[in-house]
Amino acid sequence: MPAASAPGRLAFPYLRTLANSPWTAAGEAPGPAFVDVALDLVAGALRAAAGHRDHLPGHGARIRELKASALARLGDPGLSPESLARASYISVRQLHRLFAREGLSFAAWVREQRLRRCRDDLADPRLRHLAISEIARRWGYRSPAHFTRAFSGRFGVTPRELRSTGPAVRSSRDLRRA
Repeated sequence: MPAASAPGRLAFPYLRTLANSPWTAAGEAPGPAFVDVALDLVAGALRAAAGHRDHLPGHGARIRELKASALARLGDPGLSPESLARASYISVRQLHRLFAREGLSFAAWVREQRLRRCRDDLADPRLRHLAISEIARRWGYRSPAHFTRAFSGRFGVTPRELRSTGPAVRSSRDLRRA
């Protein structure tokens, strides 16, 4: 991206100032807040230079991309705001801002998606051969005890109760806010 382009004229002065900061002269790295701002600025400038117009007012496309990327990695216990932000070329702060505009946190959204998939797998008779702990692990839960607490807290029944009564529990209790 040329420094003389409109996005370059916006990003270049900040990056130049950051590069010539007292931290750099002392051989240290700037603080994380300054790096996050730089990453947001560079990512925005590159998107603008590439012709993308998904800036903050029309953030819908960006949040859909982030959610699709997270869903593709939902079974990975290492899925985190940092890993998703890095893979999406945005700062962690920007990721949290985008999810906040949706009225929820990234962690809450991931937890809900994982629990719903576990619920669906536990209710699926074709997956009855899988242990409950295998289903939990399949969707990113490392600890069976943590999974059982989260599941029971969310749906009002234990994973074992759901599996033993199947669809009857789903329809009679509607699995609280399912």
